[in-house]
Amino acid sequence: MNSVKSTDKVGLIPGPKDRVPTIRWHNGDISKFNPTSEKPKVKVRFPKDIFFLKGVRLIYYPDSNRKFIHLNYKFNGKAKSISLGEFVPGIREKGHFEDKLSGLVRKHKGSNGRWRSDPAVTYEEVTRTEMRNDVLVNKVIEDLCIAGFPKALMKDEFLSKFSMRTHINHLIGGNKRTRHLSYTEDKDGNGKIFFKPGGPQSFPELFKKYPPGVGVVPTQSGETSLYDSETGLKPIKDLTPTIINQYLTSKDRSEGLTQNILLAFQCLWTFACKQRVFGENIPNNPTSRRDKRIILMKSRISKAPGKRYNDRVFKEEDLPKLGRAFVQLSEQFPFQAEALNMMFCTGRRMEETLKMRWDMVTEDEDGNPIILMPGSITKARRPAKVDITPPVQSILDQLKKHLSGKYLGYKAVPYLFPTLRINRVMLAEHTYLHSDHTRIKNLEGCWSAIEKLTGIEGSPKMFRKTYSTYGRDLVGEDDAMIVQDHLSKAVPRKSYWKTTNAKRKTISNKVATIFTFPRAVNQ
Repeated sequence: MNSVKSTDKVGLIPGPKDRVPTIRWHNGDISKFNPTSEKPKVKVRFPKDIFFLKGVRLIYYPDSNRKFIHLNYKFNGKAKSISLGEFVPGIREKGHFEDKLSGLVRKHKGSNGRWRSDPAVTYEEVTRTEMRNDVLVNKVIEDLCIAGFPKALMKDEFLSKFSMRTHINHLIGGNKRTRHLSYTEDKDGNGKIFFKPGGPQSFPELFKKYPPGVGVVPTQSGETSLYDSETGLKPIKDLTPTIINQYLTSKDRSEGLTQNILLAFQCLWTFACKQRVFGENIPNNPTSRRDKRIILMKSRISKAPGKRYNDRVFKEEDLPKLGRAFVQLSEQFPFQAEALNMMFCTGRRMEETLKMRWDMVTEDEDGNPIILMPGSITKARRPAKVDITPPVQSILDQLKKHLSGKYLGYKAVPYLFPTLRINRVMLAEHTYLHSDHTRIKNLEGCWSAIEKLTGIEGSPKMFRKTYSTYGRDLVGEDDAMIVQDHLSKAVPRKSYWKTTNAKRKTISNKVATIFTFPRAVNQ
């Protein structure tokens, strides 16, 4: 123990030469104990004047800054040890271990002070479920990251890259940890996390280098992660709607950010259930909003810049202007202009459109040309058919024109809309070629150019609402539902079917005729 250098204000009571030094059985002293040492672990004992502390040791791991309480004893002439768990300030302190130790002493020690039976047998049987239920939120976060964020209901499938990155930012972000991570996605929509060279190459290494509270880099709003918070140090079984509500409202967050943090909590809780962290008696889900135990407050003034377009569709006279703009900007923004045009002509979501591949261009059972999107890339997780109408065929023809000319080198890329930032050297690698590194991620540049060219203000998210609204007006609600793969009218009525100003005015004037009466003539 001569290699131990105490950097705290806790005074160690030196023991005889080559013996373990002593520390007071005090929460404050144990919490502050963090000596530097060249050894992977540091052992200290506690005073023997407390009868149940005989053989009890504190084991400190400098690399991870974690402390564990152990009971060392002899039974039948053999030296044995029991780990009583991790000491966590404010959560699992001396009182917790006193209860355990006192119980073991009463049950297994005789009047002579010797162990009449092996405490390990009873301890392992009685506390197996208890220890499982004492798993901290932090530990579940670590296990979730190591498991690769599996989907809740799908075997051998994982969350999308977007969902994975969003959850990680809230669970372990606001910290130097995320600087070591990169993300990709396979053709089936399964996200995957990679570790950048020059740093930790696994999550265990990452959490060892950056344990809770280490490497924190808060955002301007003071946002850190659940892993680095006091809530992260609580046993996951102790989470309640009140605790989660307090966490969600602890900072001035936007509605969208608060919603995403709650989704991260829900992902964590579901994973804990799948891992049987709670044993056979699973507590009520504290993350559920169904019983109003979790209430997310809404604001009439949204901080999200795009929310002002939620209830808008493009005017009918805007549609041909937009169609011409996609063609005009095709050379300046190859593949981006076509991607926007595809969203415009099909009403498909941006993420779905950008994941379309050439092997999806096929025919249905009746020989009709379609784009068959697998459930792995659709929001509803169901296969979807996009009919190749004349406008869609025109887009495909333009894409083929790009690939037979200036962008011939991109012909091997499986996606309809390849990014121009492709590393051509790596195109020979199958893994890289079929990863999402070879497809477009966003269309902001092209859309800004379209707004400037046409003078039309809006958002690409309005394409789906516009397609759905005018489709309903042309073919009726039932047929419009079929085209966009809605199972019921509830969703499109709430989110997609809008009323244009011109149509509302026409309807209002038509209804007003009922209330238009001849004016009385003055006599």
